[in-house]
Amino acid sequence: MQEHSVRFYDDGPSLVSQIVDFLQEGFRARASAIVIATAEHRAELTRALAGRPAAGWAGRVRMLDAADTLAEICVDGVPDAQRFEAVIGGAIAQASQGGRPVRAFGEMVALLWADGRRDAAMRLEQMWNDLATRHPFALLCAYRLDAFQCTEDREDFRRVCDLHTHIHPLDGGRLTDVIGLRRQLAEMQQRACALETEIVRRRNAEAEESRLREELTGRLRELAASDAAKDELLAVLSHELRNPLSPITTALAMTHLTDDPQVWRSARDVIERQATRLQELVEELLDSARRQMGRLGAGDGVRRSVAERARAPAAPATPRRVLLVDDHADAAASLGEVLRAHGHEVAAVTDPCEALGAASQLQPDTIVLDIDMPGVDGYELAQRLRASPLKARLIALTGAADASHHARIVDAGFDHHLVKPVDLHELRRMMEA
Repeated sequence: MQEHSVRFYDDGPSLVSQIVDFLQEGFRARASAIVIATAEHRAELTRALAGRPAAGWAGRVRMLDAADTLAEICVDGVPDAQRFEAVIGGAIAQASQGGRPVRAFGEMVALLWADGRRDAAMRLEQMWNDLATRHPFALLCAYRLDAFQCTEDREDFRRVCDLHTHIHPLDGGRLTDVIGLRRQLAEMQQRACALETEIVRRRNAEAEESRLREELTGRLRELAASDAAKDELLAVLSHELRNPLSPITTALAMTHLTDDPQVWRSARDVIERQATRLQELVEELLDSARRQMGRLGAGDGVRRSVAERARAPAAPATPRRVLLVDDHADAAASLGEVLRAHGHEVAAVTDPCEALGAASQLQPDTIVLDIDMPGVDGYELAQRLRASPLKARLIALTGAADASHHARIVDAGFDHHLVKPVDLHELRRMMEA
């Protein structure tokens, strides 16, 4: 086989310099040259040859465009043996007339390789080798080393090397003195290129993983904050809506107990005031809920609860002395009226600071304490009452029913827990327990 070399390169200037050296070695032996290259490399090669002192190359170099020539020799994208013989074989035969040696440089295989048609590139390499058995010429091919940048390319890289008599690694000589070494060096360079590509790929993957992790962490923080805001909204919604519902239900209960016009007028006034307040709260809270949680759908349940709690107990209860402590005046007054109608002795205070004095005076059996009061809340007041000589039953009254409230209520010394609006049947059961 004639000399068929392959050059692996990483940039255009170094390749052009190697092509010039390859051609000038032939010019010194009065050889003709055929260059089948890209437009960019042909232009660079022309400038490089013009700057070399060796004379006699002008008129002995035939330059062909690699893409156009490849199109001439292919059928359906695959090199055709007959066309190759007609186009390339004809050019070699013409250049070698008179017994002149021929040097050729070709980039057609590199174009096929870059286009992903690797089997077609191998077929074209073999056609060059077959042509060399009929015409004497030296051939130099070139591939970019980064065309073999994956570890999976190792076998194809070896196939390319197998089709050439000389392998030129990056910045290396021909190394013809040690046949095995030149191939080992080229293969090592291919593996190094593939490894570098894999390192870059993994770094990019790690950077993307880190970005996604940070994004996920941020989203989880947002969801946690949103969930906390939802819980806070529900707590406010529960408390604020239950406060006006409590006096409404007790006022309604009063209307079931008597036909006294004065009681009915009092109940009507309470219901009107608290209904107005309830309407204001609903508008405010639903507006906030729409922004944070979307649409609410608990209205039917609330209406049923109010109706059920408003029904007064049918049978009279055992008379008790009851102290009501609630900063909500209507709630304290209306619940007190209902309890009095059932025969209980009731004292109601709206200032928690007055509760101890009222308890000392009444000596109640049952004390109903609102938890959320300004100044002294129900928890603190319960602890003070437990520290006094009083032996009254303590019932906590709250606008929320969550577990955290219940735990604090038990710790403060309460016996029972009611959630607004007050269920009169449940209150009676607790008082008689």
